[in-house]
Amino acid sequence: MSRRLTAEQVGDVIAIQQLPFRYAISADSKDPAAMAALFAERPGADGTLVTRAQLVERYTNSFSRGAWSILSVSNHLIDFDASDRNRAAGTVYCRCECEFQDEWLIQQIVYLDEYVCQNDYWRFSKRKHLLFYGAPLGKSPIGLPPSDAAELTDGKGSMPQAWQSYQKFWEKFPDRTHF
Repeated sequence: MSRRLTAEQVGDVIAIQQLPFRYAISADSKDPAAMAALFAERPGADGTLVTRAQLVERYTNSFSRGAWSILSVSNHLIDFDASDRNRAAGTVYCRCECEFQDEWLIQQIVYLDEYVCQNDYWRFSKRKHLLFYGAPLGKSPIGLPPSDAAELTDGKGSMPQAWQSYQKFWEKFPDRTHF
């Protein structure tokens, strides 16, 4: 992204930044219809259309697993697709506090997002949830075992080790322990 944005691009940045905020509020308020509305209808892995009704059902099931969640969105980096002004990608940090198996769990999450503008509305086209860690309140993330549930619960996740820059940096210091 260039350092100078047009007025239209500034408006697009603001609209895109609202998506993770609305995602968090939808999750915490247990509003699956509002959550589903944030996503573009798109082909699924099998090529069939994933509809909003299917997303509402998915989020209803997901939200029913725990009564409480508090998602706090922080860093949000947005890069517009240079070849298609209706597409962008983003990296979003999120801290989640939630009820999980009778414990209060703290998670540090990074979402790798893809956005699409359809009919003048920005929506998520993809949202990949990656975990730095998840641990019971008060427990250090240092030394946690790997997460065993697709990075959605507790344990050490794949981040930051999945970033190539992180791997490359630590190659310079093979004798040092790092997360």
